Amino acid sequence: MNRVIFHIDMNSYFASVAQHFDTELRNRPVAVMGKGKGTVVIAASKEAKKYGIKTGTHKYDAVKMCPDIVFVPPAFDKYVQTTAIILQVFHEFTPLVEPFSIDEAFLEMTNTYWICMGMHPVDVAYMIKKRMRERLGDVITCSVGIADNKLMAKFGSDLKKPDGIVFLTPDRYMDVLDHSNLQEICGIGRRTFAHLERLGIKNFRQLRDMSYIKLKKEFGPVQGKFLHLAAHGENHSRVNPSAFFNDPKSVSHAETFTENWSGVDLMSKIYKLCEKVSLRLRTKELYAGCVHIYIKDHNFKGVSFEQKLAHPTNNTIEIFHALSQHISQNFVSRFVCIWSHDLVRERIADLFDETLKYDRLQMSLDRINTKYGHFSILPASIKKPTDLDNPVDIPFSGLDNDAKTGKDLTTLLRQRDVILHKVLHQS
Repeated sequence: MNRVIFHIDMNSYFASVAQHFDTELRNRPVAVMGKGKGTVVIAASKEAKKYGIKTGTHKYDAVKMCPDIVFVPPAFDKYVQTTAIILQVFHEFTPLVEPFSIDEAFLEMTNTYWICMGMHPVDVAYMIKKRMRERLGDVITCSVGIADNKLMAKFGSDLKKPDGIVFLTPDRYMDVLDHSNLQEICGIGRRTFAHLERLGIKNFRQLRDMSYIKLKKEFGPVQGKFLHLAAHGENHSRVNPSAFFNDPKSVSHAETFTENWSGVDLMSKIYKLCEKVSLRLRTKELYAGCVHIYIKDHNFKGVSFEQKLAHPTNNTIEIFHALSQHISQNFVSRFVCIWSHDLVRERIADLFDETLKYDRLQMSLDRINTKYGHFSILPASIKKPTDLDNPVDIPFSGLDNDAKTGKDLTTLLRQRDVILHKVLHQS
């Protein structure tokens, strides 16, 4: 192997952190969950997973699966504190550490002392695990994937969970891929998988048989090249320590409902999610060029709609109007996800200065909501949400690059307040 890349993924991280700090939770089925009635499991301990409880499981179903389940609230301060210790351990082995989320990271180990001295990568992985146990104890564990590229290292870390080590050499790549599903590779999400299925591609062998020219035509040059290389277990991206701190490629929020919603009630739910997405965009000083809604009906059958915006925006009303036009008043829903992408740093005003008018209106709304509480003022057609005691929504997996950074809505509101304070004192 020319390169040695580690992907280290923490096991049941949020739940194991809860068990680490509260000894009474150890060896018990634990689910991390918000406070609202309509909330779902954010993370489940390995004991809870044995009962089939996983991320996205509704609270009612979790209790049915395991009557002894213990629900605990998120504790982002503890996650950040623990992750800092974990990253410190990683940096004791290599300076090239790329956090991929709050509970996983890539490590470039190629030219490290241990590898250059001839130590086997698996032995180095055991050393890292031992160092982590010395700092954090036995409750918080990790799985390690080792390969010559990031794609296959991440793939390997999923093969032996929890607390496993998988070492993959290039001669094994295609064999392990051919015994796996397409969606097990990071980068082949729901939409890409559906597109591949429409083309008659259901496994990696069939993907390798499709030419790069055909893939480029169907998926574009970037995704087409990725799929062509992934079919052979190849990936040329480097471990970039600053990648995690770059601008996100998308921002999203999702919510699963305990009951069916339609009409004005459903539109109010959609507006709330649009506000959470746009609030995070404003906090990050980003503007979305395209917004998307994925909505499931009462039978949990999903449909999605995408809307290209005339001008990039982070304005709640503009995003809401762009998406709500696709949803009929008689649509009955149990799940909604809103996400924004094609993010840019600059707001481009239109010919008649309509964007400036909307921005001024948004700032006025933010001033009132900052002073009197979130959703204190809403459009007349929108009902005030009744679940404001639940500040945490489970992110829609795979769509929000910064979904697991440990920032809940309360934190984002505080950051937004700081930005607004600066803006208002400048105006």
